[in-house]
Amino acid sequence: LLQHCWSVIQHDNLYKPSIKIPDKIKRQFYRIAAILEDADFEFKNSLEFLSIYEANYGAYMTAQEINDKINSLELVYDTAPDKSKELKLILRIVKLARAVEKWDLNIKLLTDFVNSNNSSALRELGLALYKYYAKNPTGTKYQQGQKYLEEAIKLDPEDTDALTCLGGSWKKLDLKRALDCYNRSYNVNPDDTYTGVNYFITNITLNKNIDILDYSLPAIKNIIKMSEEQISVGINVPWAYFNNGLFKLFSKEINESLHNYLLG
Repeated sequence: LLQHCWSVIQHDNLYKPSIKIPDKIKRQFYRIAAILEDADFEFKNSLEFLSIYEANYGAYMTAQEINDKINSLELVYDTAPDKSKELKLILRIVKLARAVEKWDLNIKLLTDFVNSNNSSALRELGLALYKYYAKNPTGTKYQQGQKYLEEAIKLDPEDTDALTCLGGSWKKLDLKRALDCYNRSYNVNPDDTYTGVNYFITNITLNKNIDILDYSLPAIKNIIKMSEEQISVGINVPWAYFNNGLFKLFSKEINESLHNYLLG
């Protein structure tokens, strides 16, 4: 935005005038342009980090703090005059409960919203069901969780979280189906580290070779970059270190790989 504004000012005042602009003034314009470029870059970075924080704010809280927050939000929900209109509040609770793996709570809270036609509610309910009943992956409840995830994806085909969750539900049952989900998610958002890690590992496991690494260096470097950004703001630790270590290994940076594993 800053660069765009500056380009307009510069074009109108530096290039359009009929008079010859002295070199000294031109250099001043160029210095200002460089400062604004840096400012623009820092604004962009700050907004990206803010979006990462918003998506993972539970990661900045202790388990006790998360549970306390859940209890306070549940109290608000319990006193709501019309609970059917409180889906937004429920999703806030569910997001926190997911961070501490309270799958039974999420099942209880979301069951009443199955018919809400809300992709986020269906995704979180599907995830909670297959996680809570993970010991019986061929059971009815587990399979119902998968169905809810599929419904969520139909409502929002670009929901990478739902696609990745569905992939996770197939890992122990059908690696090909798992890889298909990870591949779809990765194509939507190659910057998502969780998707990227699962896509590469599942591909290598299924095909029993590492050929994919030979033509995926730019993608590997991108996952390393995103993992390092997570580390820099303290989220997804220690997994961000482990992911970074794995993909440093894939890019043949052995010492850096070991260093990240030690930090994790």
